[in-house]
Amino acid sequence: MASTLFIGDKNYSSWLMRPWLVLHAFGIKFTEKPIPFDGCSQSSQFKQSVAKYSPAGRVPFLQDSNNASPQADPLIIRETLATIEYLAEQNPQLENWPRDVGLRAKARRLCAEMYSGFFALRRQCPMNIKAYLPQIGRLLWRDKFLVRKDIHRIETAWRNILKLSKGPFLALEFNALDAIYAPVITLIQTYKLPVSENTVQYMQHIRQHPSVKMA
Repeated sequence: MASTLFIGDKNYSSWLMRPWLVLHAFGIKFTEKPIPFDGCSQSSQFKQSVAKYSPAGRVPFLQDSNNASPQADPLIIRETLATIEYLAEQNPQLENWPRDVGLRAKARRLCAEMYSGFFALRRQCPMNIKAYLPQIGRLLWRDKFLVRKDIHRIETAWRNILKLSKGPFLALEFNALDAIYAPVITLIQTYKLPVSENTVQYMQHIRQHPSVKMA
């Protein structure tokens, strides 16, 4: 598959990091095309460049030149989870999702929950992989109940699915579920949010994964 992944800066966007991790971790050939970010206004070069491909004006999106008819433009897949599902369909030989039906259903549910929830954590802890902000993290942990609630829910979800899969990754082997939650680990690290020893062990497995190291 001749694919091009259009992204911004993975350092600052969890949604950019996720499909990149899936592509890289499973050895799916692709070209990475960053779009320089110069602001969110409609007149910015970034917005004008992205608008050619995405009506929503957002990255990431995947362009697949192979899956297009001779008369049609290259296929564009927008939104992170849609991209990950597309990659799973186009590469059924790879275990992007767990083969076990029950575990696969739980993995997809947790991915959907990442999309629909954890707003306090996402709002109060902007992603910045290269930063280390424990002072801000201590204040957030003290003052923001909903941040603590989000972390508690995430830890509970991780603990429960790890009991089923028996690890070391959330759904046995590294797959789409780990890619979806890997950016959360960077947030926990950046802000040094307190988590359990079991969570720390899982985080270490993710941090040591070759693709996560390269993201």
